[in-house]
Amino acid sequence: MFNHNSLQSSDEFPFQPSFFAKPPFRSYFFVGDSVLFLVSLSILGFVIVGHWPRLTTISVFWLGLVGFSMVAMWVLALRCYRRIHEAFRDSDASSVGDGSALGIAMSSAAGMIHWDYCLPI
Repeated sequence: MFNHNSLQSSDEFPFQPSFFAKPPFRSYFFVGDSVLFLVSLSILGFVIVGHWPRLTTISVFWLGLVGFSMVAMWVLALRCYRRIHEAFRDSDASSVGDGSALGIAMSSAAGMIHWDYCLPI
């Protein structure tokens, strides 16, 4: 049987529940990932514009789809971060400990936002 008391948020993810204490653009993880996103999107734009005459229509379509997906992923990560930040800010911070169920869920969400957002780039 699963015992949530034996699981600590720091056992699996390097993020603490307090990851969401700051707004998205004041978190160095989110800002760093956003900078990587902008660099990747710029490189994609330069590839499309620089090699436009040599690209086939299907290549332009797929590269455009990748760019659109990157933007959609960033927007969804921002919305998710903001909603969890508001929930963290409005809740009692003492109830969000490392071993609490909410702390484990917030640590997992922080890890997923960071790694799922950062790895495709």
